[in-house]
Amino acid sequence: MVYKQVHPRANLSIERFTERVPADGKYYLIKGDEVIESFRSLKLAQERYRSLVDKMALPPLIDQEKKMTKEQIQDLNFSVRKITGYEYTSKPSGKNKHPK
Repeated sequence: MVYKQVHPRANLSIERFTERVPADGKYYLIKGDEVIESFRSLKLAQERYRSLVDKMALPPLIDQEKKMTKEQIQDLNFSVRKITGYEYTSKPSGKNKHPK
């Protein structure tokens, strides 16, 4: 079975039975276009993959600690209403969009 796990920002992937790796059943760790290691188990490949990604210390895509200000929410609502006619709300009702 074909397997591919990709981390685009780290330029790293785990591949098995893809066009880039031998069809021998192993899981290959690829950095860019270069095979750097192979593993007999997915678990070992993923452990090494996570280790390499952690060492890169990539900044998060979104600051989890940062909350939107009221002004940012108003700007977002204006843009969403303008494009879709719907408004974003964070009410706990489970509905995130309400007709205008």
